[in-house]
Amino acid sequence: MDLLELVAGVLDSLRPQKLFRYVALHVHPKRGHFRVRGDADQLRQVLVNLLLNAAQAMQGRGRIDLELDQNGGLVELLVRDDGPGVPAEVAEKIFEPFYSTKSSDEGTGLGLSLCRKLVEDHGGSLDLVASDRGACFRLAFPALQEEKNFDNQKGDFIP
Repeated sequence: MDLLELVAGVLDSLRPQKLFRYVALHVHPKRGHFRVRGDADQLRQVLVNLLLNAAQAMQGRGRIDLELDQNGGLVELLVRDDGPGVPAEVAEKIFEPFYSTKSSDEGTGLGLSLCRKLVEDHGGSLDLVASDRGACFRLAFPALQEEKNFDNQKGDFIP
């Protein structure tokens, strides 16, 4: 599946929501292709969770940048917001099950723990990255090799 297409679809579904009314969502594809092996529904849920957390942290106002890049054999997606960031004491526990900075009626504290598990089940990683401003999460997945199509009878490359 194409991670860029997945990102575009998720953003299209979130933009009309009230929480995202004053959140600017920007996608920055860099070099390479963004094809990864995975369950689109599960990876969509990971991305939705990260974006909802970011929008909530910014109280529905601010900017979220999604940067896609291919780095060697990895497809990387950075989800960066310009909210208040993650304090060091929270960063240490942020992926622990049932850990939350929200009240109990706003969540169970399973979101980021489950996101990390789903990403790892896809052979990838999900980490909080040090950032000068706001929060930044890095997802990395093994890149699928681009398939080259050849005309079997002539041996010609078909673009």
